[in-house]
Amino acid sequence: MTDTVLPPPAPRPEALTPAMLDALAKTKPWVRFLAIIGFFVAGLVALFSIGAVAFGLYRIVSGSNEGAIFVGIGLLYLIFAVLYLFPSRYLWRYASSIADALASPSKSHAVEQALREQKSFWKFAGIVTLVMLLAYVPLVLLAIAIPNFISALNR
Repeated sequence: MTDTVLPPPAPRPEALTPAMLDALAKTKPWVRFLAIIGFFVAGLVALFSIGAVAFGLYRIVSGSNEGAIFVGIGLLYLIFAVLYLFPSRYLWRYASSIADALASPSKSHAVEQALREQKSFWKFAGIVTLVMLLAYVPLVLLAIAIPNFISALNR
């Protein structure tokens, strides 16, 4: 049996149309804008959380019992601020990848990278949505069940 050597595959032509590139070019400023807003909101939430923790600690030192509630709320909001950085980062990287794709002579690879960044954003958004749904369903059921249970105990 003889080994046949196959020639290397021919390079694929660019499969991107000017309309595709135009759509990406028009998407980039909005993606960048949303990323900046995301970073800004994450910073504001982090500042609020630090203020809530500081106020709670002050109340605890002052001898008030409700200070722990403020500390807990502040720490919860700090977690939200950190979580909000991830989608903002994905959007920023997506916008940067779009800019690279538009400037690159070989656009296919750069567009693939941009789409990978976009996939990461949507994957994160989907996971957060799923977690929130899984958290809210039991909370709604408890909100319905507890008043009914209390009302039954009072009878």
